Amino acid sequence: MEGAPITLSVDPTWSGTGTAVASAHHPGRQNYQLRSSTLDSIIAREIGPVEGRSILLKIDIEGFEGVALRGFSSLTRFQQVLGITEFDDGFLDRSPVDSQALFDWLVARFTLYDTQKHGRRLTRIGSLEQLRGLHARQLRRGESLHTDIVFHTPGISPPPGWRRGRPREKMNFDRKTVESHPLNGETSQTPSRHRRTPSQRRSRPGSAP
Repeated sequence: MEGAPITLSVDPTWSGTGTAVASAHHPGRQNYQLRSSTLDSIIAREIGPVEGRSILLKIDIEGFEGVALRGFSSLTRFQQVLGITEFDDGFLDRSPVDSQALFDWLVARFTLYDTQKHGRRLTRIGSLEQLRGLHARQLRRGESLHTDIVFHTPGISPPPGWRRGRPREKMNFDRKTVESHPLNGETSQTPSRHRRTPSQRRSRPGSAP
């Protein structure tokens, strides 16, 4: 609700875990009373009508992602949407919009991918059960389900620099290539991928070329 007060609880030793999820507050954290604004109101004030426009967004607010998106009904009126959101059921399931509700909201409107960050790959997902299966090892260790979900308007390409499947090559985020991306029709810097050719794999230092 526009203008509704919220309490932001911040760990003074690690501000990155600050959260508005009330049940995550505990002694030792510093609490701040803030007035909230919906994303709908901010977009209307700063941008105006969104029809025909594209948006790139990242949401990482420690369990309040579903609440933020609940106040962003105009998101689906953008012509093209490309976003990434943190998804941590340890926080989400203590918030007003739990992990199942957030996932259902996203999958009803967008194409979703789980990010396998160490392999730099995307895995298409269609249910929360499938997502939990991808992180079964993490869950067996008693940890919460913690990942990032990429979502985009059906029909557009996944983000540049990510591949679907199981690429064996590593992404090099230091060297960049420039390519066009359909989200904005402009150029964007993309991590280059490096795969050795068969001759390079056979070559060793000191060996003949």
